[in-house]
Amino acid sequence: MDGAQKQHPSIMVSIHYTDDWDNQEAALNALENMKQNDVDVVYPAGDGFNIEVIQQLKEDGLFAIGYVADQAELGSGTVLTSTVQHAGKVYNWVMERQMNGTLPSGLLSFDFEDDMITLGAFSPEVDQAFKEEILTAVEHYRETGQLEASAVRP
Repeated sequence: MDGAQKQHPSIMVSIHYTDDWDNQEAALNALENMKQNDVDVVYPAGDGFNIEVIQQLKEDGLFAIGYVADQAELGSGTVLTSTVQHAGKVYNWVMERQMNGTLPSGLLSFDFEDDMITLGAFSPEVDQAFKEEILTAVEHYRETGQLEASAVRP
């Protein structure tokens, strides 16, 4: 949401929670609600329904950001890119710290800064200049932890 609004401050972002990682019916109902509100890009963040939501978006001619894995194979014209979560790296990180007694207590989070999340392949629908802009913004975030406003695109 922050990245979208940094890119274009007047963009409308709609968030719908299913309260369940696996509830396909709730996810598809949320998608129907979003489509009625002219949402054109969806980030279906749920292991048990992301593929079904992307398949529906493909049928509807809308766009998705893939979740967990690089989901470009579900439709390069539909999946603009994916947030790829490297769970194996997280497990190794945790195991190493647990084994040497340095695992911090509490809630841990990981993202681009830690190389635990990366972007997947970009769709041909994403023009090269915008792709480079996104990759530059991700690199800036990795180095500084800050989103940087780039040129506002129409």
